[in-house]
Amino acid sequence: MENLIQNVELTSIGIKKVLNKYSPQRAVAEYIWNGYDANATEVRIEINTEPTFNTITNIIIKDNGDGIVFNELPIVFKKFYESHKSATNSIDSRFTRGKNGYGRFTFFKLCKQAQWHTLYKDERDEILSYDITMVSDNLTNYSPSNPQISSENNTGTIVELSDFSDSDLSLEWINDILIPYLRSEFAWYFEVHRNNKLYIDGNILD
Repeated sequence: MENLIQNVELTSIGIKKVLNKYSPQRAVAEYIWNGYDANATEVRIEINTEPTFNTITNIIIKDNGDGIVFNELPIVFKKFYESHKSATNSIDSRFTRGKNGYGRFTFFKLCKQAQWHTLYKDERDEILSYDITMVSDNLTNYSPSNPQISSENNTGTIVELSDFSDSDLSLEWINDILIPYLRSEFAWYFEVHRNNKLYIDGNILD
C-alpha cells in the first residue's frame, strides 16, 4: 500500500503558543534587531499616544537598512523558525539576532496589525518600494502590494504597529519598562558597533 505524503500545517494559534514567552518590550526589540540585521546604522522609534486615555495608538520603527527584496518574500515571511539571515550572515552569525526567522510575528504581543513599508535596490540598482500587511488573527497570511519604482534615494524599512485596542500598555510602560529594557538589550551591541544609533521619539538611547 502506497503511503501518501502529507504536509504539517502551522496555525496562527500554534505560532502564538511558541512565542507566548515574548514580552511586549522584547517584541519591539525584535523589530529593531531586524533593522540592524539588514545592515542599518540607524533605527528610529516613534511612539504615538493618547494622553487622555493613557494609551498607545501606534509604534513606528524606521531603519536605513537594505530593505526586503520582493523576490525573497517567500523566504523571509513564509518560514517560521527559519531565516535567510542565518545563511547570508553566516560569516559572523554571532551578531545576527533575527536569524531564527520569527521576529516578524511578535507584533501580536502588542497590537492587532503590523504593516511594513520597505525600499530596496533591484538588480538594475533602482530603488523599489512596496507594503506588506499582517494581522494578529491570522499570522500565517501576509498581504504584499506590487513593487513600484520609488523617488526615494535610500533603502530601508518602516514597520508600523497599530490597533492597540485590546492592549493594556500604558504610557508608563514606555519610560518604566520599554526604555530600560532596550538599554539593557542593546548595550553590548553599541559597544561593538559604536557608529550605530537608536533613537526613541527623537532622543538617542543613552
